[in-house]
Amino acid sequence: MSTTSTQVWTASTRLGNNLISASPAGIFIGSVSGEMAEPVSEALRRDEVPSVQGLELVEWTTVNRVRGDIKSSSNSVSVSWKSTKGSKTETKSESFSFASPTDRDDFFVHLREVMPSSFAYSEDELTLVRAAIGPGLWTIGLSAFTWIAYLGARDLASGTAEAEIKGRRQAVKRLFLWLMETLGPTGILVLGSVLVLIALAVLVSRVKNPPHYRIVKPA
Repeated sequence: MSTTSTQVWTASTRLGNNLISASPAGIFIGSVSGEMAEPVSEALRRDEVPSVQGLELVEWTTVNRVRGDIKSSSNSVSVSWKSTKGSKTETKSESFSFASPTDRDDFFVHLREVMPSSFAYSEDELTLVRAAIGPGLWTIGLSAFTWIAYLGARDLASGTAEAEIKGRRQAVKRLFLWLMETLGPTGILVLGSVLVLIALAVLVSRVKNPPHYRIVKPA
């Protein structure tokens, strides 16, 4: 790594973000076209702020958290920040997958060098229980949803129930009704079972190898 105040990492991917950079000004993250990647990288290394479609500057004053799991094979880092448009503020999040664990580690080293003094670095290795909570809740929720949808599809197919759409979120209800009518009880059961199995696989993976997070966020 060089001694400039800004470092840039790129990834050869057609999907998702392919460039991330950290400097005293903030974190640049986004997806730029192949022919623009090198000129943008050089501009960032000169501490310039290029105006390029697809590239966003996340100023330090808006950053909620930067987090990466050092046990993850994807070598990814997520950046979460507050985005304000007019009177509306929302939380946005983007991720970037580094080419290697070394690049991801170098990013966190550099991040600690350029982050404001109001930010702190920490590590959080989840226990088995904490690692299981998220995917465990998803597994339970998907199981319950599958059973409820199966019962509804069965009643619709047998004619013992009539579809009635009213109240709020009618578009979501129409989609749900269309799925039950199209797939039928067997299709709903098969689809739901596949989703539950995926959730179970994630649960087992997390319990066998609990995440170990590197985190940078406001102190």
